[in-house]
Amino acid sequence: MTLVTISFEEGDMRSCHYTITPNDVQHRALDVLQAALRLADHGPKCTARAVLTVLAWAAACGRSIAAACAALRQAPSDQAVRNALLATLPEYARLQAQLNQALADGLPKVLRGRKADVAIDLTLLPYYGLPAHDARELYRSKQKAGTRYFHAYATAYVILRGCRYTLGLRGVWQADPSSCRRSAAATGRSTPTAPAAPGCSRRGSAAAGGRTRCTSAAASGRRR
Repeated sequence: MTLVTISFEEGDMRSCHYTITPNDVQHRALDVLQAALRLADHGPKCTARAVLTVLAWAAACGRSIAAACAALRQAPSDQAVRNALLATLPEYARLQAQLNQALADGLPKVLRGRKADVAIDLTLLPYYGLPAHDARELYRSKQKAGTRYFHAYATAYVILRGCRYTLGLRGVWQADPSSCRRSAAATGRSTPTAPAAPGCSRRGSAAAGGRTRCTSAAASGRRR
C-alpha cells in the first residue's frame, strides 16, 4: 500500500510517498481512537485495545461484533465486548463529540481557514432489532435488505488534491428535523474548520437531499 501525503510550503504543493503495511494502518487507527476515547480496560482479557481491535475489524469488514470475535485470534467473546462497551463508552453526545474532535485533529493545516467544496453523505445500515432506548433513534426509509429501519449517520468531507478528508460525522435519527432525513448526498461551499459534527440546519442539513448550500455551521457542527 502506498500513502501519498501532501504538504504545502509557501503556497506550493509537495508530494511525499510512503510505503505502509496493514499493521501500520491498524495501529495508527487504534492509537487515534484510544487517544480520543480513553477507554478503560474491562478485565484482563477485555482490554481497551482488544475491544477497539474488534470494533475496527467489524467496521472495516462490515461485519458484526460476533463475527469479529470469531475471526480474531485471542479475541474476547462477543458478549464480553458488548459488556465492555456498555460499561466504558461515554454517553452518545460526548462520544460523537470526541470522535469528531479526533477527525478535526487529523486535518492538515491547509484545510483550515480556506473555502472548499464539501460533500455530505448519508449512510444507512439495515437494522432488524428493537431500538435500544427510543423508537425515534431508528431511521425509516425505503425498504432495503429486507427492512425499512436503519441506523443512519451523515459524514461531511472534502477532496483535496485527490485525497479525501472527513470533517465530521453525525448520527441521524428519525426524530431529527425533516430536512435532516432526506436520503441523499449534498455538496456546497463551506469553510472547513475544526468540526464537532456536520450539523443540522434548516437551510442546509447534514443529510439534505439534492444540491444545497452547506454553510460553515454544517462543517463545524454548530446548529443554526
